[in-house]
Amino acid sequence: MSVSAGITWTIHRYNAQTKWVDIIKFLLSKGWSLNDQGQMSFLPLNDNDMFDWQREPIDEEKLIKLLSNKEKLKEPLGVCITWKDTNIGGSLLTINDNQLLFSITINRKTIPLCGGGYITDINWYLLNINSILSQKKDIIVEATTFDETL
Repeated sequence: MSVSAGITWTIHRYNAQTKWVDIIKFLLSKGWSLNDQGQMSFLPLNDNDMFDWQREPIDEEKLIKLLSNKEKLKEPLGVCITWKDTNIGGSLLTINDNQLLFSITINRKTIPLCGGGYITDINWYLLNINSILSQKKDIIVEATTFDETL
């Protein structure tokens, strides 16, 4: 059975100078990684909303520069992130000026249901993402929405 799970944040930036790349770099500084099984997955420059994800063995500095260039061109940013050495994560995508989407696609953390089956362990994701976002002084998370389709 295929499961689709994701979190969308509506984020207010107190300072117009705060970029999406700054928020991604903040997540990286707090334990998230761009490592996607030894490579990096991202939306390329000039993707033209095709969402043609690329997976390459490039270094973090080069990928951050690519993301900065995309942001300057007002293109959606997309990158896969994983938590520390757990290989749990997903794809992070900017939707517009104030929304960030995290599709839980890499080794989804789950909890068992009493009657059988599993659901996403949303607490784990909230602890490891929302708690970090709330530490960034120049933004505020106005809304967090979780969706799961079994």
